[in-house]
This record gives sequence, C-alpha cells and structure tokens, in this order.
Amino acid sequence: MVETRNQEKTMLELVEEIRTGQERQTNEFRQRADSLDDRYNKLERLVFEHVSQTQVPVKQPFNNAGGSQMMDPTSAESNRPPEPPDLHRFQHYTLGDCSTPPMNTLTNRLTKLIFPAFDGKDFREWICRCEQFFDIDNTAPELKVRLAAMHMTGKALQWHRNYLAEQFGIFPSWTDYIIALSGRFNGLFDDSLADLVALKQGTDSVEEYLEKFENTRTRLSLPEAHALSIFLTNMNPHLSLHVRQFNPTSLFAAARIASLHESSLAATPQRSY
Repeated sequence: MVETRNQEKTMLELVEEIRTGQERQTNEFRQRADSLDDRYNKLERLVFEHVSQTQVPVKQPFNNAGGSQMMDPTSAESNRPPEPPDLHRFQHYTLGDCSTPPMNTLTNRLTKLIFPAFDGKDFREWICRCEQFFDIDNTAPELKVRLAAMHMTGKALQWHRNYLAEQFGIFPSWTDYIIALSGRFNGLFDDSLADLVALKQGTDSVEEYLEKFENTRTRLSLPEAHALSIFLTNMNPHLSLHVRQFNPTSLFAAARIASLHESSLAATPQRSY
C-alpha cells in the first residue's frame, strides 16, 4: 500500500515535470504563431490598401429621349467610393480558434496537429507528446483518455479494453489513467539520471553518442551545464581533452568540436613502421 502511494506520488511529480517542460515549449510555439499572425495582418492590410486604390467605379450608360449617353462624371453615383473587398476571403484563424478553418490555407497547414499513436513502446516519449498535444489543442480534461485510446494499437489497445472493463466502462481522469498504464508498460519509474550517467561513448562515433545521449536526456529535466559535464565525462578521453580546451558552453557546441576533431583524426594518414 505504501509502495503504491509512493509510486503514485512519483508519477504525479513526473507528470508535473513533463507539463512544465511542455508549457515552456508551447509558449515558444505560441510566440511563433503570434509572429506569423502579425505578418499575416500586415499582408492583409497591404492587400486591402492595394485593392482600394486600384478599384475604379465603372461608368454606366443610360438611355433617355435624346439617345444613349454616358453617366455624368459629376453625378453622385459616379463619385461614390469603391466597395471595400470582402475580408472574409482573407480570414485567418488563431491557435485557440475552435471553428473549422478553410481548406488549403497557409495557417491550416501550419497548425495541423496529429495525435501520437501508442503501441506499448516508448512510453515516456508518448506521454510527453500527448501533453504537448493537449496544451496546444486545449483539449478538455474529460476527453483526454478517450482521445488517447482512439490512437492505441496492439497490446496497448488490448490493455485499454481490459482496463475499461474493470472500471465498468467509466473513463478515469487522465492522471489516474497514465498511472495505471505505467503499471502495465513500466518504464516510468526507471532511474533516467542513472541511465544517462552510465551511457559511455565507447566505439560509437560522436554523432551516434550524441543521439543516444539526447534520447536518454529527454526523459528528465537537466540543466545544460550538468548535461554538458556528463557528456564530456563519458566521451572518449582523447576527444574530451581536446574539446575542453575550447571551453564550450553548450552540448551541441561540444559535440561539433568533437566531431570535427574525430574527422581530422580519421583523415590523418597513419605512420607505417
């Protein structure tokens, strides 16, 4: 009983940690979306001004007793300003708009979201992507479990059916659901930091080592300075010593220096004795 409560507490802390990270990414995404909206609004104003300046009222002929004549250019009809363009043609939709956007528009293509599928593998990554989707889509809490279940396949879908039957068809909250799901597919309570510290470069290239390091790092929130320290410590010594001479401040800067040195060593002809 105590162990179950500890697991639930650990799970809640992890979910909160994931949500915090995703909120940061969501805010960056929304800032980019706002920037796109500003550019779109400027373009819309330019189109409006251009159409207003180039649209000229057409002079209509009329018939009278004296025959066909052109409309008097000084009449009120000819001096009427041009009709403004239909702005519905230029209607755009913001990130939080729940209405259906028109097809084949730039905004529609940029904001198209695809819910991540889950077959029982890469549980942490799937949870992370689900939280991203829920934040951006503003998904209602009562729909989260239903939406996730619709995108399950294989053993994950089978587990969901059995679990829902045990709940008598009542959908639980999202937090309770992923706690139960973690009990089946495990992985949530692994020591990610221990996995990262144990990861060595070995015979891998710098690129391969960086990819493995990043995949493991995504499972926890780790400051850049700490990640860089672990990355250099577990790098092969001859590369690590060379990289440290340049005092890199980011993981990717260190990897770039190491990769260049690795390529240089590979291109250097070996002495024949």
